[in-house]
Amino acid sequence: MTCGPSQRLVRAKRRAGIEGVRWHDLRHTAVALAIEQGAHAKAIQERMGHASVSVTLDRYGHLLRSLGERIADGLDSAFQSADQGAQVVAPVAEIRRRRESG
Repeated sequence: MTCGPSQRLVRAKRRAGIEGVRWHDLRHTAVALAIEQGAHAKAIQERMGHASVSVTLDRYGHLLRSLGERIADGLDSAFQSADQGAQVVAPVAEIRRRRESG
């Protein structure tokens, strides 16, 4: 006899020792881990099947580092690189090449 998805989930949770964890909890944890790894909100929206990125941001926005922090960190890094003699601003052609190859 075959098992449906619900029964498979129950068995998997039992084997993992997380019987009290709901499907929603697992889904939320997956998103939180993806955000922690730097996943883009649009990619999360597509993976979770949200109708729009606004739904994703409304639900998980509190987990995202503020854009201001990211900008500040990026500028800090650029200034530190410049202090060490690294080129901070790549030529436009180099930026285009990176976009096209990546």
